[in-house]
Amino acid sequence: MQQSARQPAPTTNELALGLPAASTAPARLRLVPPRTTPYARTPIRPLPPARQFATVVAQAIAEVLCGLRPADQLAPVTALDVRRNLERQAGRLGSTCGAPTQCPTLTSVRITAPIAGAIEACAVVATGGRRHALAFRLDATTAGWKCTAVRAG
Repeated sequence: MQQSARQPAPTTNELALGLPAASTAPARLRLVPPRTTPYARTPIRPLPPARQFATVVAQAIAEVLCGLRPADQLAPVTALDVRRNLERQAGRLGSTCGAPTQCPTLTSVRITAPIAGAIEACAVVATGGRRHALAFRLDATTAGWKCTAVRAG
């Protein structure tokens, strides 16, 4: 019978394979600048003009809130939680007296850019004889503007 040569047991700072152990010095950390928004990346295509896009989105949101448009039609430009919120509020601004709902009209739209890559907009929506306020946020993504928050009153 042939006896196999036994390897000596590892000593401190050696692994069982006989390789030296990794350095015990702490890893060097480096500072990384924070992102300005969760979506602050270079867009794949150029972003459409902010005012025009905010006006189109405001009209579409108003139509959802009046019950004239399904919220799923806004899927390409809204976050999932915003769509769910709009689905719950659909028809809220519609007629309460049984008359046919009129198409909402935007009387004014204002935008501001609090930080790079984000737009906050507000609009006044006329539905028949009433006026309603609408506020929303658009964030720049790699696919274009995305509505990430909506409030209606």
